[in-house]
Amino acid sequence: MTTGLTVNLSIAEAVTVTHDAGTDTLWNIANLTGSAGDDTITGTVGTNILNGGGGDDTLSGLAGNDIINGGAGDDTINGGSGDDNLSGGDGDDVFLIGSNDGNDTIDG
Repeated sequence: MTTGLTVNLSIAEAVTVTHDAGTDTLWNIANLTGSAGDDTITGTVGTNILNGGGGDDTLSGLAGNDIINGGAGDDTINGGSGDDNLSGGDGDDVFLIGSNDGNDTIDG
């Protein structure tokens, strides 16, 4: 199995991500595609496009009008506030939706 990524894009400084292929430093990133592993990806307060890839991913968009696709695996998806487009992809996915989270579109 491939080691999953843990990336928080909302941090206001460079984020260093270590993975099977090496190490990357991310700065001022809004959109991200995860790995084949079990990823945890947190977006920013702006608009994000987050793709989980394979694995059982946890994807959080925070604020903004996000597009989030879990991909393969049993994913947990939280668009946060804003008008989000959420898609689980393959697997048994969980969508976390609050009553004041905007007008979301969900494709299970």
